[in-house]
Amino acid sequence: MHLTLSMAAGPIIGAVIGYFTNNIAVKMLFRPHYEKRIGNFKVPFTPGVIPKEKPRLARAIGEAVGKQLLTEETLTANLISEGIEEKIKDEVGKFIDRQSENEASISESLQNFTTVDKIEIKKIELVQACMDKIEYYIDEISLGKVVADKVVIAANEYIQGTLLAMMITPEFMAPIAAKVEREVNSYLETDGIPMLTSILNLEADHLLNQQISVYGKQIAGSKETIQNAVYQVYETFVKTQMESFIKELDIAGIVESKINEMNVEELEDLVMSVMKNELRAVVNLGAVIGFVLGLVNTFI
Repeated sequence: MHLTLSMAAGPIIGAVIGYFTNNIAVKMLFRPHYEKRIGNFKVPFTPGVIPKEKPRLARAIGEAVGKQLLTEETLTANLISEGIEEKIKDEVGKFIDRQSENEASISESLQNFTTVDKIEIKKIELVQACMDKIEYYIDEISLGKVVADKVVIAANEYIQGTLLAMMITPEFMAPIAAKVEREVNSYLETDGIPMLTSILNLEADHLLNQQISVYGKQIAGSKETIQNAVYQVYETFVKTQMESFIKELDIAGIVESKINEMNVEELEDLVMSVMKNELRAVVNLGAVIGFVLGLVNTFI
């Protein structure tokens, strides 16, 4: 009996020592969470390995995620996968279908995002921008002179072959053309431009008060074309802008910053949630190795 207990004691003690040694080692990865001091003397092995090396760990994880895991190629491939394409087209199709049945006016829909006053201001600004362009091109082509020249040409064609043709010379028509040009320019300034502005305002109001379904039904027939066009724009954006997008996003920096912002307890919970079973296996493995070494030592 004495011999049997002696033989069993070595492996059992080895297993216990191995278990508690590895358990302490695992605990010391995180514990203590903060540095301990006795007076001016820093207690050895405080804080734990991971709290002490948190900045370096955060930098290493950030670089691994940003430079090896979430690379430009990986993100691009995933963002333009068949699944994403199908999802985008499906959502665009559903959006068009919803608008075909949307009885709300454009103005009412816009009020979900802004105020009536701001909508009115934007309408006025849009109308004014259109009128600025119209006035620019009217001045650019000299509309008054164009009309006057057309009047002279029409008058000459009308009297061609008559006695009046001998009397009405270019010199005779010049003052008339100048008068027509002045009258046209005056009309545009006093009546024409205000009338065009009023018409544009009426059209803008009509557009804002129109039911969305009217336009939704019009584009529903081209739904597939719109779906393909939207996805093409998306795909082109991803392919051409992903590099600059990744640089601007700085995934490595974001990950590093987030880990550094975590307190030690949160970091421990995060690691344990991922590696709890693996760390428990390390502790149990210490017991197994201790048992085996104790057994071997018994028979040497």
